[in-house]
Amino acid sequence: MTDYEFRLIVRGAEPAAAPVLSIPGPMRLAVNDGKLSAVPLAAQDAQAADICVVQPIHRSQHSPELLLLSAQPECLLLNGIHALPLNVLQAADEVALPESQLLLHVTLYRSAPVGPLPAAMPGKTCALCRGAFVPSASTYRCVCGALLHAPTQADQAESCATMSTDCPACSRPICLAGGYEFWPADLDKPEALDAHQP
Repeated sequence: MTDYEFRLIVRGAEPAAAPVLSIPGPMRLAVNDGKLSAVPLAAQDAQAADICVVQPIHRSQHSPELLLLSAQPECLLLNGIHALPLNVLQAADEVALPESQLLLHVTLYRSAPVGPLPAAMPGKTCALCRGAFVPSASTYRCVCGALLHAPTQADQAESCATMSTDCPACSRPICLAGGYEFWPADLDKPEALDAHQP
């Protein structure tokens, strides 16, 4: 189980509030009456025309990836370039569907990554200071799997996670609060997101 989930921010031709679609597992993306829907891969829906299939990939020690598979890649633009039949997406990538005038922004939403040392991690060392974790340690866990010493709720003193701005293993920004890893700058954030942004 992961502490993050891929989501797609869907923008249409008109400047309205962008819906966010969760991608917890393999999903079929389809357009019906100009609206995008995400349905589990196993579900059958004869009403909608499939655009592609997306599948989150969770590999240890790697940044999360979202696979996009399309039987008609010429109908998709990935970051402004025609898509391939199989594409690997990451947060901040854009997928344009020119025929339906939809634009999808790929983002990651993660719960707060600070907590106690996982029980299965005795003897693990901090990715920054290389010091061993004690069983009662509070840790920051990056999406790549790297662990760093983190402040506890009782003691907000400096820790490895607060002294560094980026993960030493993957160079991803360190954010001690949960929230979206990416949100388009030109798109208004829903009020509920403000407290979660780094």
